[in-house]
Amino acid sequence: MPSHDHGSQRRIPAPKVEAKYLYTNKAGKPSLQSQMGLQDDRSQLEAMTAATREAAVQHFDLRPSTYREQRPEVLRTVKDLVAKECAVLNRYEDGWPVSRYIQIYLKNLHVKKGQNSARRPASKSAGPRSKEREVSKSQLASASKAARPGPSRDSAGFIQRQATEEASRGRAQGRQTSLVGAKRDEDHNSTHVSASTLTPLSSAHRLASREASPEVEYYNPLGPKAHSRTIVSSFLASLRIPGPDSIRIAELFDMMGIQTQDYLELFATMETRDEWLQELVAGGELTPIQMRLLREGLDRVMRYV
Repeated sequence: MPSHDHGSQRRIPAPKVEAKYLYTNKAGKPSLQSQMGLQDDRSQLEAMTAATREAAVQHFDLRPSTYREQRPEVLRTVKDLVAKECAVLNRYEDGWPVSRYIQIYLKNLHVKKGQNSARRPASKSAGPRSKEREVSKSQLASASKAARPGPSRDSAGFIQRQATEEASRGRAQGRQTSLVGAKRDEDHNSTHVSASTLTPLSSAHRLASREASPEVEYYNPLGPKAHSRTIVSSFLASLRIPGPDSIRIAELFDMMGIQTQDYLELFATMETRDEWLQELVAGGELTPIQMRLLREGLDRVMRYV
């Protein structure tokens, strides 16, 4: 019994500053990982957050209108369940890390649900004109992705065109609505090449103006095995994430152990990949749009693994 009292006295109290970040960050802002003293043992924090989410789904009322109003007895039940799963919580007074993570988790969950529900209704009432606009948007999106710079000019930024198919598609679609009208045929003829030629695209607008060749074949966004020091930076560059954010996310990937193409491909195929990205959003390390860009990029990587 005395040893138990001694252990209780040494429990870590809850910090006065509430951490808005989940993991330790380069900016040195308060994070749950640093407040728990787990800078060198991220796995225990990940186990706690996973157990907390599982218990929250089972016991919380997660409707957007009531998610902030959880009953105290339910919160206690969740904390007790997580404490049974994660012995590390015995180090902290009243299991305060669980309470802090619940705040982060519920706030992020509400934001994601609001974004998803706001996007759904528009697609159901689309008429002929709406569908036509959707096709144009789809073509522009494909063009934008195709024009994104990759790790080298020999792979990621290039699209292989089948000249015979392109010519036939151009004639078949020549009388359909075009983004540039009659000038399209002139541009198409001037860029006609053999089936084995690789044609670089200077911009998304240049490709979007060629409705005659909407179908493109995407090559491995990573291309040949890249140098371990540039692989993540090249991958992020292909997503066109702005420079400062790209550098910060590259450092974040480095902390996660994703430093080579092999590990990037492994991360892309992990079943818990999206859950991990959501944790980074919950911890303030990524914004929702950055998470979506990373998911799209990792999906492309996964197709070539």
